[in-house]
Amino acid sequence: MLDPHFAEVYAELSKLSDGVLGTLSSDESERRRVATFIHDRDPAVTWFYDHDTGERRLLFRAYPRLDPADLAPMTAVHFPARDGLPLHAFLTLPVDVEPRDLPMVLLVHGGPWTHDTWGYSPQAQFLANRG
Repeated sequence: MLDPHFAEVYAELSKLSDGVLGTLSSDESERRRVATFIHDRDPAVTWFYDHDTGERRLLFRAYPRLDPADLAPMTAVHFPARDGLPLHAFLTLPVDVEPRDLPMVLLVHGGPWTHDTWGYSPQAQFLANRG
């Protein structure tokens, strides 16, 4: 962080979620903030944070019926293509299942002009949940 004050704020915001800070808004004093995080198991979790008082509280979860502990993490991986160049992908494995001799589903993105990103994928979660 270039701004020392915001570095302090960011350090506190990072304690709210192990996801990636997605959107952040604040009041005019820049002391009270609403932060939404990108996450593979807790999508769009949104927190309130007051830098003056240290107050922090969960405002909402986009999918309140989903327990993040039950969902499968998404991990960035890479492997060589036929030409030796790396292919980058995201791997989602079933929770509490040994990652050995599992069936595989490859979800290919829509072309060279787009790519997948790390985050919550209902499709990947559904497939991982089914083994």
